Amino acid sequence: MRKSTLAAAAASTVTAVALSLAACSNSEPETGTTGTVSPPADTSVKDQWEDAISIGVGNKQGTGLVTQSAADQVTARCIDEGDNLTIEFTAPDGWQAQLTHGSQIVKVKNDDLGYPEHDFETREGIIEATQPKNDAPNRFSMGVTWDKPGPGEVEVQLEDETPPQWVVDSPYKEFAMYAHITCAS
Repeated sequence: MRKSTLAAAAASTVTAVALSLAACSNSEPETGTTGTVSPPADTSVKDQWEDAISIGVGNKQGTGLVTQSAADQVTARCIDEGDNLTIEFTAPDGWQAQLTHGSQIVKVKNDDLGYPEHDFETREGIIEATQPKNDAPNRFSMGVTWDKPGPGEVEVQLEDETPPQWVVDSPYKEFAMYAHITCAS
């Protein structure tokens, strides 16, 4: 084979490989859309949690382990929609949570604090005991309320005991998350 033929074949191979790699890297578009996160919509939320998006352990302001954020400090990625909706929530200080439509379970972890993923859930008795007497759009029970006041919305008012593997340097050992997330379709 002549040098020019060999060089042309090599150039073609390099071009084909580069195009293949480019096609592979672009073949999986990012999934999900950006949701809107705001403080809890419930007008009866405890004073310590109102007007802030809250996530953390300690169950009291000022413990240093509860992050209270403004809306521009947190993100929600909405994956799919309707009954298949999954929300990935990220807040400052390493907090990450995942919610799945219809479920009371919120998967939470914090790599910065060494807290492995744990499923938090509000007990059915607490949900029933805190059920609003009237179905007003700004009243929610404790736990995770899906599709209220509209589809793709979720109100999170969750307090639960931390697992033993989470070492919490606070006299208050509860995990708390308070937020309202909207995934517009």
